[in-house]
Amino acid sequence: MSESAFTRINALELSRLTEPERQAATVEVRGLLDAIAGSGKHDVETLTHKVALLKIWQKLVHMRVLDVSRNVPPPHEKLEAKRLYPDSPLFDVAAEQGARDEAASLQEDESNGLVLVRTLTEGVVQGMRLPAGVTVETSAADAETLVESGLGIIIQRADIRPDEKVTRAK
Repeated sequence: MSESAFTRINALELSRLTEPERQAATVEVRGLLDAIAGSGKHDVETLTHKVALLKIWQKLVHMRVLDVSRNVPPPHEKLEAKRLYPDSPLFDVAAEQGARDEAASLQEDESNGLVLVRTLTEGVVQGMRLPAGVTVETSAADAETLVESGLGIIIQRADIRPDEKVTRAK
């Protein structure tokens, strides 16, 4: 996450923002929270930033609730949600490099001849009992056997969810 974007959003005097500026600030906070989630970092500083951003988010939402309770009409123009600080990157260069390294690592894995299979039903894969929905990385021959038996389907790396774990069959 970019320190400058965090510093700038943290320094805002929220009570002086217009409705379009509040919406832009909300988009900025959301982008920063997404950047934190995407970074995979769980150190104290990152979690402190996340808590601070959530507090800003809460204040922004509360301010809108107060406006609604006071019958303040919404702006007449159609608002387009956009970043408040588009010139400030959400990701650090190091995080971008990490993503590039991960992509290169995946390409290397793809060339090692292993195939991804997602189990459709519970079954035994190379002596391991696996439930349905588990993704296994195995040899092309084993993958073909699993597909023919109806136990699984071959998937691509792009089909793997970010939170999904892949079991490597030996």
